[in-house]
Amino acid sequence: MINKGFINEDPLALAVANEIGGQDCPVLYLTLNDSKETIVLRLLALQAQLNSSKIKQGLLDKNDWVKLAAGAVTATKMFIYIEDAAKTLDQIEQVVQESILLKA
Repeated sequence: MINKGFINEDPLALAVANEIGGQDCPVLYLTLNDSKETIVLRLLALQAQLNSSKIKQGLLDKNDWVKLAAGAVTATKMFIYIEDAAKTLDQIEQVVQESILLKA
């Protein structure tokens, strides 16, 4: 899936990637605007059912830490590959081809 960085598409694209990746199905998540770290933080927050800004600011209580740990365990089992460096169609095509080769 390709995320063009529009505010309204980002949560939906991430939710779809999260759902598909959680079903042992590989997902290649291409982002043109966000870093891999930002996407991983959002995925982790989604898994833990926490607000990502709460994680970034370190405003977690004891219960949040338990949720975060459980979310991290789940997230590590997912097959989501994040690419943030491809900016042109040729680069995106190369990333997709390499991903297909890795799957084979």
